[in-house]
Amino acid sequence: MRMRILAAGAFLVVGTTMAGPFVRAAAAQEALYIVRHAERVDDERLSLLSPEGHSRAARLAGMLRDAGITHVFVSEYGRTAQTAAPLAERLGLIPAVVRADDMGALLEKI
Repeated sequence: MRMRILAAGAFLVVGTTMAGPFVRAAAAQEALYIVRHAERVDDERLSLLSPEGHSRAARLAGMLRDAGITHVFVSEYGRTAQTAAPLAERLGLIPAVVRADDMGALLEKI
């Protein structure tokens, strides 16, 4: 099964399927992209993205638009959803929310 994943928390995890050197042509490996949220307004715990952060999120969407991403994960923090939103919207994906303090749940999903 080919799966490409983008996840965000206080981080953003993005996955893609890539063929490795020891994999037969018919098989594939899963790969993850991990991207931290973009720049935020301030250091408050619940702060959202700054204008620079929104620009970076848009650039990220442009960079990953053809990566074949099939899943997007974000944490409960708004800035992670804001970072993932341009790419998720471009790909027609709805980000799944996984609590930032529950890495086990994220690992189960990916």
